[in-house]
Amino acid sequence: MKIGLVCTPYTHNMDVLECIIQEHLGIPSGLVWYTEPARLEYDCLVFAGGIPFNPELPGSLARLQNALKEYALKDGLIVGLGAGFSFLLQCGILPGRLVENASGRHICRMQHVVVQSNGCPGVNLFTVKQMYEFPVSHAFGNYQPDQNPGKSGRVVFQYSDAGQNIHRRTSPDGSWNNVAGICSENGRIIGTQLRPDLGFFMEFKGESSRLFFKALGEMIR
Repeated sequence: MKIGLVCTPYTHNMDVLECIIQEHLGIPSGLVWYTEPARLEYDCLVFAGGIPFNPELPGSLARLQNALKEYALKDGLIVGLGAGFSFLLQCGILPGRLVENASGRHICRMQHVVVQSNGCPGVNLFTVKQMYEFPVSHAFGNYQPDQNPGKSGRVVFQYSDAGQNIHRRTSPDGSWNNVAGICSENGRIIGTQLRPDLGFFMEFKGESSRLFFKALGEMIR
């Protein structure tokens, strides 16, 4: 039982993720460079947040895409947080893309979301149709689908207000249909703009972030 923390040239907050996973979940972890094929010794790969970048490298993107898909088919779990979600989208592991926030500004705040599906990593202890609160911190979090996520992925989170109302004004970044996270059809891959790693150690309003990692740990075990 081990979690691989995937690094890119612009990943940050890795020390916090290592602390959460090793010291609070009690699960060993290791660092994996993003160009390496999926490593079968890991039960889960976490693509951390940071600054989005284009992962296209000569001859390597297709190999990486195929390796990750094969990894998920062999019961591996994949989690993309923030820029890690963007990376999975650019690799074609999940459908759609993240573009610049509709406001043109970086946002950093607490955000209400409603859970629409709980059959994937990190959400398996959440209650469907219930509201939770997570930190968001991004300039490119505006989710736009290449196709309806209901066909090749499932909506996991939708942005809402404190009254669980889901409408255009409650989306901080302009995402299509207020999408704040999706998962693959087989439930092995999740990507989200939410940043539970930033909220885990918050004394107040950190409950949802801690529940996310607790759920991830239980699914791996």
